[in-house]
Amino acid sequence: MNNIGDLFSASKKAEKHREHSIIDHESPDQLKRKRDNFAESLRKKVREGYFQSKRKEDESAELSSEEEMEEVQKYKKRTDLSREEAIKEMGGILTDLGQSDRSKVFPAIKRLRKLLTSDTYNPIQEVIDGGVLPLLIRCAQCVEDKEMQSEAVCCLKGVTTGGAEKIYPLVKKNGIEVLGAILANPNSNEYIKEDAAWALGNIAGESSDLRDAVLKSSAIPSLVQIILEDPKFPLLKSCSWCLCMICKDCSRELVPFALPAFKAIAHLMKKDTNASILIDISWTLYYLVDDKEEQNATVIQLGLVPDLLRLLSKQKEIALRCIQVIGMLSASKTEEVQTIIDAKGLTVLKDLLSSANASIRKQSCWVLSNIAAGPLEHIKEMVRLEIVPTVCKLLVSDEFDVKTEAVWVVANLAYGIPGENIDYLLNLGVIEGLSGMLSTDDSTTLLTTLKGYSYLLQKGKEQPGDNNAVAERMNALGIADSIEKLQYHANEKIYKLAIEILDAYFEIEDAFSIAEAK
Repeated sequence: MNNIGDLFSASKKAEKHREHSIIDHESPDQLKRKRDNFAESLRKKVREGYFQSKRKEDESAELSSEEEMEEVQKYKKRTDLSREEAIKEMGGILTDLGQSDRSKVFPAIKRLRKLLTSDTYNPIQEVIDGGVLPLLIRCAQCVEDKEMQSEAVCCLKGVTTGGAEKIYPLVKKNGIEVLGAILANPNSNEYIKEDAAWALGNIAGESSDLRDAVLKSSAIPSLVQIILEDPKFPLLKSCSWCLCMICKDCSRELVPFALPAFKAIAHLMKKDTNASILIDISWTLYYLVDDKEEQNATVIQLGLVPDLLRLLSKQKEIALRCIQVIGMLSASKTEEVQTIIDAKGLTVLKDLLSSANASIRKQSCWVLSNIAAGPLEHIKEMVRLEIVPTVCKLLVSDEFDVKTEAVWVVANLAYGIPGENIDYLLNLGVIEGLSGMLSTDDSTTLLTTLKGYSYLLQKGKEQPGDNNAVAERMNALGIADSIEKLQYHANEKIYKLAIEILDAYFEIEDAFSIAEAK
């Protein structure tokens, strides 16, 4: 082949595809369950002695799962009532909450909080039916009575775990506004803010209309301000998770309400922060840019591309979200793709092609296929870094899902590479590699495979001489015969392209000619 520098011919823009799948792993919804099971019980334990002694400075460190489980079980043994005892207790609580004396009301709210976080009996419906919500809302606004406010907010958080039907009454009582005001108040202590953020995250995570209600409130600016102040881990974790739930599946129309979240994302991504927080913010960023191309510029302006590439070396849950954001950038404007290349993104992607995780390899091929669909300079860089040989190996020997994306890379390269350099691809065995996908039942992959062959054949035709080296090799390998069988494929696009290839490059009668002869 000619030198890399000889790849100079102008090329039309190859087809970019934006198909990207959400990988099966812990979503924010599932993380919410884990946090409810473990961290919530630990928070109950901490709250018992909160007003008697100050928390030690190092107690904000995250506990391991084993430590959490041990603490949870110890606490449950001390506090859980039987269902019968809990029902009887609830009756006494409702009676005391009807009193006007704080000495009666405060202990009752404290007892209610314990029930609302119990596994044996959760009296959320009784709280609603008994008209307790207005009292809890009022007590949650008692900024001068931190004990009362703290217990009331924790009770409201308990109500938000009961599902959408039980959350709506709270929202109608201005619960979102009250919780948002707690976050916005600089005098609210970190434990109360933590519960308020958690409650708002629960509300936002229940349904799209509840999420939109929280999104339109003042919650996001307040959460962002807290995050920028670098609080201790429990509050930071609650805020990052809440931000994620508010932005989850956010519609394009409502993105303006969520724009302040970019500041928090940038702040945390540039810090060596906790992995669970990075999972939250990588999901948040994904939600804000998914199918919202107009937000790509914000990602670039904030300088997040190098951070996204750096985070690809983190654990799978973080890397998958980050590479999907990079993939959406790669499917955008040429200048935005250039930021990936300028940040040494191709080198990172080349390394990821050897990842032990198939999902990472698949997503890497998706990004590379979009880069290969760009200008010739981008293809040159892929060739220079020797990325193409690795892709060709994946096309032959990797799992099917990875192969489907590798096909796109090869097809786009075949389209964009100049005809005089076609030997580069042929010597890497792309003709043989694509042949394995001609028997797939996946119509999209099969059609892309045929397009790849069509591009290769066209480039072969452009070579000097009477013979088409691509067509000759395909004939010798029996690939033309395989394409001939596709004339009878049920998919119209597939059988039409198969016929076009046969008519243009091979002396094989198509199905219609055979039928007419008969």
